[in-house]
Amino acid sequence: MHGCTITGAAKLGLVGRDTGIDAVAKIRGEDSYCAIQCKFYSENHRIQKSDIDSFFTASGKKHFSQRLIIDTTNRSMERQR
Repeated sequence: MHGCTITGAAKLGLVGRDTGIDAVAKIRGEDSYCAIQCKFYSENHRIQKSDIDSFFTASGKKHFSQRLIIDTTNRSMERQR
């Protein structure tokens, strides 16, 4: 993600409810946003699709062109087949 500014979620109507999005960043030079999800798990936890389903649903809206997931695990995310 190159060039972004953290912005308030109020502009996108995301304030006051749990949408699965923890932060929003305005993409510099574009009319779009990056949805950010932060997960605090033990280092051995393997993130499952169910852990981030609400994030993918919420960030699939028209305002978002990018997604960023930040986690505290030591494991890489694997695709589920």
